Amino acid sequence: MKLYLIRHGDPDYDKDSLTEEGRRQAHALACLPWIRSEGEFFSSPLGRARETAAPAAEAAGKAVEILPWLREMDDVTVWDRRRPDLAVWNLAPERLKTLENRRFLEDAVMAETCLKKRWEELESGGLSLLSRYGISRRDGAWREDGPLEDRYIALFCHLGVGLAFLAFLLDLPPAVLWRTGFLSPSSVTEILAEESGDGRVNFRILKMSGVEHLALKGIEAGTRGLQYNFK
Repeated sequence: MKLYLIRHGDPDYDKDSLTEEGRRQAHALACLPWIRSEGEFFSSPLGRARETAAPAAEAAGKAVEILPWLREMDDVTVWDRRRPDLAVWNLAPERLKTLENRRFLEDAVMAETCLKKRWEELESGGLSLLSRYGISRRDGAWREDGPLEDRYIALFCHLGVGLAFLAFLLDLPPAVLWRTGFLSPSSVTEILAEESGDGRVNFRILKMSGVEHLALKGIEAGTRGLQYNFK
């Protein structure tokens, strides 16, 4: 079984929708061959994610189920010298490094935000979703109830929550990927639920922030969400 984590296309944040470039990126996703195989589509409730999912869902003839916990974590903000309401994943690298441990929710500054609430929502939602496919977390490890089906789960979401969900699958503090990872607009991150044969499952990244669908359509990969170097 595979999971595909898809960030929304280039956004118009004020309108919670896609720009013209974002719509082109979303339509390019419809050319991906795997969307027509066995699997299900899920999306954040926010407009820019739903708009990104729509062309691929239509091409594949699939419905899109909305998962409220996949909405962006942009309500988790902290004061920073750059702005008073900085999204937590945009903190300076040296600050994020202090959160790369199992006690990150106990950090004094994080305790004043809604990070604990949002992380618990993500964990609960993620566990509920995976349980539909026979995967659960027991004794600190991912386990399967029986052999996994040959199908996929496609999740259309956002940069911050997407990296946090990936950290959840990999059993990492989210700050590790907030500091070191990036999901380009409309990019596809491919994750394999690898079965060990003894009931254990290990999530492995096969591809991160893939934009081959854009190259096929002659569309340049976007950089929205990177704080430095690019404008």
